Amino acid sequence: MPRSAVALARLAAASAPADTPDAQLLRAFVASGGDDAFSKLVRRHGPMVLAACRRVLSDAHDAEDAFQATFLVLARRAASVRGANVAGWLYAVAVRTARGVRLMRDRRRKRERAALASGGRRSPTSPMADADTAAVIDEELANLPALYRNAVVLCELRGLSRREAAAELGVAEGTLSSRLAAAKRKLADRLLARGLAGVALATALAPAAVSAALLEATAVTVRGAAGGAAGAAASTVLKGLLFDQLRATVLTGAVLVAAVSGGLALTHSPDAPPEKGVAPAPRPVSAPAAKLVEQLGSAAFAERESAQKALRALGLKAEPALKVGLKSDDPEIRARCAVLLTKVREDALAALVKDFDPAAEIEPVHPIWERFKSVAGHDKPARKLFAELIADRRRLKLLDEADRDPAGAGTLYAAELERWYRFVQSLVRPNGAAPKPGAVAYPDAVAIMYLGTFPSSAGKAKGGWGWEGHLFIETWGELVASPVGPPVRRIFAAWLSVRDSADARERGLAIATNYRVREVVPFARGVLADEKEPPLHRAQAALLLGVVGGIDDLPRLRRAAESERANRPFDRFNVILKGQQELNALWGRTRFGGKVDPEEAKRIWKEADVRTCDRTIADCAWAAAVRLGGGRPEELGFCWSRTVLKYEVNEFWFGHVQIHGFPDDTSRATAHAKAKAFLARQKEAPKEPK
Repeated sequence: MPRSAVALARLAAASAPADTPDAQLLRAFVASGGDDAFSKLVRRHGPMVLAACRRVLSDAHDAEDAFQATFLVLARRAASVRGANVAGWLYAVAVRTARGVRLMRDRRRKRERAALASGGRRSPTSPMADADTAAVIDEELANLPALYRNAVVLCELRGLSRREAAAELGVAEGTLSSRLAAAKRKLADRLLARGLAGVALATALAPAAVSAALLEATAVTVRGAAGGAAGAAASTVLKGLLFDQLRATVLTGAVLVAAVSGGLALTHSPDAPPEKGVAPAPRPVSAPAAKLVEQLGSAAFAERESAQKALRALGLKAEPALKVGLKSDDPEIRARCAVLLTKVREDALAALVKDFDPAAEIEPVHPIWERFKSVAGHDKPARKLFAELIADRRRLKLLDEADRDPAGAGTLYAAELERWYRFVQSLVRPNGAAPKPGAVAYPDAVAIMYLGTFPSSAGKAKGGWGWEGHLFIETWGELVASPVGPPVRRIFAAWLSVRDSADARERGLAIATNYRVREVVPFARGVLADEKEPPLHRAQAALLLGVVGGIDDLPRLRRAAESERANRPFDRFNVILKGQQELNALWGRTRFGGKVDPEEAKRIWKEADVRTCDRTIADCAWAAAVRLGGGRPEELGFCWSRTVLKYEVNEFWFGHVQIHGFPDDTSRATAHAKAKAFLARQKEAPKEPK
C-alpha cells in the first residue's frame, strides 16, 4: 500500500485535531508536500464533499470519482487557494466537478442509447433523477457569491458555530451572522422561484460518511498512482479553472481597451479642450453565432466540426459568442471556444495586413485599428503610418500582443525599450556622434512609443530617460515634419500623458516645445494648472504654451505668474551673457568631430560673461505670455536664449527654449513690470504669435 494511503487509513481511525486551521494545514502541504496535513484536510472536509457529489450524481461510484477528483484539484491548486476559504472553495469545486462528471456520463449514455436505437432495441431508462431537490439546492448555493456561500458552507454544511466560522473566515461574529442571514434570504428566494419552499438546509445537505477505502483511493489518486475517471474529471475541472482565468483576462483587457480608447483620444486643435474619445461599443452576441456555439457540444462529431468551421468563417463577428462560450458548463464547448478565439484572431490579423489600404475610405473592422485610431487619428497620414507599422511582422506582433493583453503591455514596452537602447547604442559612431541618417527605421521607434500609450506602461522603463530618450533619434525633427508627422505627434502626446517619471515629463515637454508639438497643448494646460506638479514641469508647460499655445492661454499664464508660489526660485543656471555665438560655433565643431584650437577656447571662456541666475515659474509664465501677445521677451529684459551652461562650464543645452531667470530681484521685478505693461497695451487688440 502506498505511504500516502497508509497515512489516510491511519487517519480514518483517529480524529483530526480541530484546532489546526485550514490555512496552516494548506501551507504545510504546499511547503513540504507531506501526507499528514493533506489527509487532515480530506478527513475534515470529506463528508461535505462526498455528500455534495452524491446529491448531484445520485450514483455512488460516480460520486466517489468526483470526490477523488475534487481533492486532486485541491492538491494541484493548493498554492493558489486562500486557507480561510478552503471549505467554500472545496464545496464549489465539488459541485462543479460532479456536474462535469454527470455531463460526461449523460453524454456517454446518450451515445449508447443512440447505438441501441439504431440496432432496433430500446435503451434502458436511467434510474436517476437529474434534478432532485437536493441537487437544485446545491446548484443555487454554488451560484451564490463566495461571500455568502462560505458562510452557509461553514455553518450549515460543516456544522461550525458562528463563533468558529467567524474565526475561520477572519471576520467579526456579527459580520458572519449578517452574511449568513443574507445568504439564507437569497437562497430562499431562488429556491422559491424554482418551486421549492421551506427546505431545511441542514437536513437536505447533510454530510456523508467517508469510508477508509475511499480515503485510500483518494490518496492513491492524489499521489498520481491511479488515473481513470477521477483523473479525467480533475483534468476537466483544472482546464475549466484555467478557462475562467482566461475569460477574466479577456474581460479585463476589454475594459482597459475601452478606458484607454476613451481617455487618450486627443484633440487635433491645440486651442480647444481635449475631446473625450468614444470607445467602440461591445459587439452584441448574434443569435446564429450563439446557436453555433451550442452546437459545439453536440454528441455528434460531424455537427461539432461543422459548427467550428462555421464559427471560424464568421471571423470577429463570432468573437462575442465565443467569449460567452468560455462560461459554458460543457468542457467540450469551453475547449473549442478557447481554440477558436485564437484562430479567429489569427485569421483577422492576416486579413488586416492583406486588405488594409491606406488610400481607401473604408475602415477595417479590427480591435488593433480601433485603438490605434483612437490615439493617432484616422486621417490619411494616420492610415499611412498604420500601414507602415503593420507591414513589418515584428511590429505587427507587438501591436497584437499589446491589444490582446493591455495589462501586460507595460512589460512589453520595457523590454522593447531596452532592446531599442542596445540597438541605437550599437550604431553610435566612434567619435560619439549619433547614428547616420537612415540607419534607424523610425517606424520601430514609433511602434515602441505606441506601446507606451497603454496605462500599464507607466513606471515600467527601468532605465528611465536613459532608455526612453533613445526614442527621439536624430531624425525626430524630420519625422514630425514628414507626411506621417501628425499621427506621430498625437502618439507622442498620448505617450507623454502616461509618463509618471519626472525626468520623462519634463524632457517630454521640452521636446514638445522645441519641435512645436501642438498636440501636447492640452496636456501642458493641465500641468500648468496643477500646483502639485513640480515647478520645473509647470515652467516648461508655460514655455510650451508660449510657443504653440493660443490667445485663450493668456489668462492661464497670467494666473500661473501671479500665484503665491510663482516667484519662489526653484532652479539655478550659470548663464552666458557674452560670447554666445562664438561658444555655439565652438560647441558645434566639437560635436561633429571637428578640432578646436585650445588657445581659441581659452580666449572665449576668458571673455565670456557667465552669471548665476535663479529661475521661477513667474519668469517663464510672464515671458510666455509676452510671446503669445506678439512681443519679444528678450527686449523686455528676459533672458530668452538658446544656450546655457548649467552647473558645469562644459555642459550645454542647445536648441532648448529656456528662460534662464534673473541674477537679482531688482532685474526680475523690472522685467515682470514691463511684461504686465506690454500685455495691458495688447489687451484691446491681441495678436496671434508668429
